[in-house]
Formats: sequence, structure tokens, C-alpha cells
Amino acid sequence: MGLKIIGSGFGRTGTMSTKMALEQLGFGPCHHMVEVMGNPAQPPHWDALAAGAAASQPASAADATRLLRFPDVCGEQVAFVYAGDLYRASINGGVAQRLTSLDGRELYPKFSAD
Repeated sequence: MGLKIIGSGFGRTGTMSTKMALEQLGFGPCHHMVEVMGNPAQPPHWDALAAGAAASQPASAADATRLLRFPDVCGEQVAFVYAGDLYRASINGGVAQRLTSLDGRELYPKFSAD
């Protein structure tokens, strides 16, 4: 079974209702902060990912995996931050297109309405 990421982020207002809605729409089960805080081993793992550390599981992708952050969806596209750069990809999967490669960190991509 493959993994499909709809969005990721840190726990804040609205994440439980988003989890419930995604699961009702068939995009479940969704991993939520409730599960993270209920397992003492998980917070350090997620903190390390947010800081850019390689994921420890699955081992086959550990060398290159980092946390995809700040997703924004418009139509059939999703924009997100990975390793400090902006990327765009289809919501249906495929290869993500890197949009920036400048020094520094790009954050919070947004699609323009115009």
C-alpha cells in the first residue's frame, strides 16, 4: 500500500476536524498529533524531521527524506516546501518540480487567484 500525503504540519486549531473530514472522505487513517503525543517516542522523531533530519523509516528512503511542509492546493496542483525550497506537483502524484534553488529558505507557498 502506498502513502499519499494530503498535508502536514504541527498541531494547532483545526487539525482534528481536518483529520476527521479526510477520514470521512476516504483518505484515512490519518496520523494526528493525538497519536504523536500518546507515544513518547514520536515527538523527538517529528522534531528531528522538522529540523531537516533524514527519516529513520522506511530505511530504503532514509537518506533523502525530509518533512514536506506548508502545503497549498489549487485545482490539480500542490505547492510545498522541501529542504528550504519550493516545489510543485500534481495532487495525483508524479515527479515534483523544484521552483527555487536560491540561498536561504523559502516558506509558505501560495497560489495566486489571478
